[in-house]
Amino acid sequence: MCYYSERRFSEILNDLDGISNKQLSKELKELEQNKLVKRTVLDTQPVSVKYNLTEYGWSLQNIIYDLSDWGAKHREVIMSE
Repeated sequence: MCYYSERRFSEILNDLDGISNKQLSKELKELEQNKLVKRTVLDTQPVSVKYNLTEYGWSLQNIIYDLSDWGAKHREVIMSE
């Protein structure tokens, strides 16, 4: 998985399968409300928006890694039965 310091809406949308523009927009707004993501409107034509993880958002990095590791191990356990 690649990690970026900032991403445009279209880049995020292209990297995710099975999510609509509307749903991604809703999720990003919730992340912004929870201080995990910062939204910046760029002065371009047409208007572009970029998103960055906040310092608070980055503080979840180890938790996400740990949860991902646990999920992979859990999958191995249930697949081996």
